[in-house]
Amino acid sequence: MTDSSLVYALNRLAKLRARAAEQLLQRDSLTFDQWLALEAVALTRGRDAGLTMAEIQQATQVSGPTLTRVVDKLVLRALLYREVDSVDRRKVRVHLSPRGGELHARVAAELRAAEADWLRDAELDTEMRQAVARLGELLHPGTIR
Repeated sequence: MTDSSLVYALNRLAKLRARAAEQLLQRDSLTFDQWLALEAVALTRGRDAGLTMAEIQQATQVSGPTLTRVVDKLVLRALLYREVDSVDRRKVRVHLSPRGGELHARVAAELRAAEADWLRDAELDTEMRQAVARLGELLHPGTIR
C-alpha cells in the first residue's frame, strides 16, 4: 500500500470516529452536529459572553442553515439558551444552560473514555495509525516513538 497524504488519512479517521461517536451520542438523543454545537458553547463556559451563531459556525464548520436548526433543537431541550447581546442588540448570543452543562460534562467524559479505545480499535488500518503517528510527530517533534 502506498503512503497516503496526512489529510486523506485523517479525513478517513475522522469520519470513522464520527460514526462511532454518533452511536454513543444516540443514547442521549444527540446528533453529531448537536454535539459539536454543545461542545463549542461549553468550551466558552468560563466566559459569560456566550457565542454568536457565526462563532459557533466557525468552531463547528456546520453550515449556517443546519446550525440554526441544530441550535433551535438544543434550545427546545433546554440545553442551550439565547440572549440578546448587551452591547450590540442586533446580535444574539448562545449560552450553555445548567442542564446543558450537566449533559455536556457526562457525555464528554464518556467520549474521552471511548477515544482511548478507538485508537486501539482493530478497525484502524495501518495507514490511519501511521497518520495519527505522523500528526503526533508534527505537533510534538521528537516525542513520538
